[in-house]
Amino acid sequence: KMPGISGSEFLTIVRLRYPDVVRIILTGEASLETAVDAINNASIFRFLRKPCSASELKSCLTAAAKAAVEHKWMRDSAEYAAIEALSEKERREKEARVERALVRLWVATQPIVSVRDRTVYGYEALVRTDEPEVPHPGVFFGLAEELGRTDELDRCIRAKIPALAVDAPPNALFFVNLAPPSLTDEDMYWPDAPLSSIADRVVLEITERSSLDHVDRLQERMAKLRTLGFCIAVDDLGSGYAGLTSFTTLNPEIVKFDMSLIRDIHRSPTKAKLLQSLAAVCRELGVISVAEGIETDEELAHLIGLNCSLFQGFLFSRPGRPFPPVN
Repeated sequence: KMPGISGSEFLTIVRLRYPDVVRIILTGEASLETAVDAINNASIFRFLRKPCSASELKSCLTAAAKAAVEHKWMRDSAEYAAIEALSEKERREKEARVERALVRLWVATQPIVSVRDRTVYGYEALVRTDEPEVPHPGVFFGLAEELGRTDELDRCIRAKIPALAVDAPPNALFFVNLAPPSLTDEDMYWPDAPLSSIADRVVLEITERSSLDHVDRLQERMAKLRTLGFCIAVDDLGSGYAGLTSFTTLNPEIVKFDMSLIRDIHRSPTKAKLLQSLAAVCRELGVISVAEGIETDEELAHLIGLNCSLFQGFLFSRPGRPFPPVN
């Protein structure tokens, strides 16, 4: 189960980033809407329904492999020029789609709450657009990355957040996602950049869309951001080696536990033990912890028992126009 994203949405991102990959959907929840979305956005090769026999699956995979070989041959053949012309047309269409999405871009917020004193600690800022041809953020970021416009998109998001702060509850912080490549954008370090104007109210969530290994002078950059007034958070702690590496490298003030640890934690002693250990390390180091992705009362009750500091998830509020009420 992929939180917050369907199979066809995932394959749409795959199509945008790796267009030569042949894509197949095997699903037990087939519907007309799912099929149309998969065909229109993910451009799938085959749509199989569960239960699917081994022979049917094998036949499909054989045909997919053949299609991949034929596609490579076609690209290497005399038809290459025609394909490139089509690709250029597709690129122009994608550029136009991104332009429309940027014009209609807005920032949703989701509360991060303290259950013990019933206050809103802050809000995670999440990109949205009213452009119908960019149906979800994964498509937006995928298009921007494909077209080399990720920095532009990130700057547009950051530029919109100071205006939100004017109407935000007093002292509420804004959690802003930042992929490692954005750390090399010099706009991040300008004192007169829009986000720098409210740096003392901003927590930069370092996400693991790509490795920190490619960020030069990382510690120097972290020091500059802190000098400007920003706090640093590590997102998705507990999701694997990368998150733990970021924790030890960035020395964050805040960490967010990955929602894969949170889901059904009351039914998993292993998850509970792991999160209890991570929460204890955070307390010992004076790091604030946030459990995100909470959807049920049972999960919340268990997390309170593990002494987590702050909470975020659909149980409290879904992301929406600033500022959604807390349940």
